[in-house]
Amino acid sequence: MGALAFLPGLSMRFARLPIGFDTPAPRSAYGADPAPQEPVDVERITAQARRGHELLVGLVGGCALIAVGACAVLGFSEDIWAQLLALALGIALLMRAHLFRYTAQVAPVLAAGLASLVLLGLGLALNPPLSVFRDALMGDRSDLDVRTIWLVAAIAAASALVTAIGLIGSRGGLTPFWGRFMEIAEGFVLLTLVPLALAVFDVYAAARAMTS
Repeated sequence: MGALAFLPGLSMRFARLPIGFDTPAPRSAYGADPAPQEPVDVERITAQARRGHELLVGLVGGCALIAVGACAVLGFSEDIWAQLLALALGIALLMRAHLFRYTAQVAPVLAAGLASLVLLGLGLALNPPLSVFRDALMGDRSDLDVRTIWLVAAIAAASALVTAIGLIGSRGGLTPFWGRFMEIAEGFVLLTLVPLALAVFDVYAAARAMTS
């Protein structure tokens, strides 16, 4: 997820695409003209730009596949923190699609985000928490209520996000207000990835064990 923001720059470097321009040489004090600059090779730059686009599509697709694989593992686990991390990854992928411009670059990110949410739903449906249902049958419904609340909220938030992206995108772009709101929401979702990942690796439990 963190590598997505660096992929455009990496693809340009791998394709050896020249960035920027050379400043013209100043005239000398004796009025002599500067040395003539070499003409720009348009065909070579066009080929490098095409190669950079192909590299970027491949890098984005690779990162998307890795994210989908991670969400498949997290979504089918019985750990609630792993499922929350899969949810955050799916929403973050949908939000990070705005970093790219062309359809071939945006489509893998959006498809990975939707696939992550679908895999999370399948994991919850095919791998229900038996201990939670066992406690519910014995009269303890606290865990079941919590799980139901966050699952319904997650599905509602993901559906609202996809609907909002479709409606706003069809109208020709984001207004400044909604653009700023989406930036804040994206930052919040990205910031949740680190603490959720630490919770999945039981870092908090290990820290509590060390201090107790």
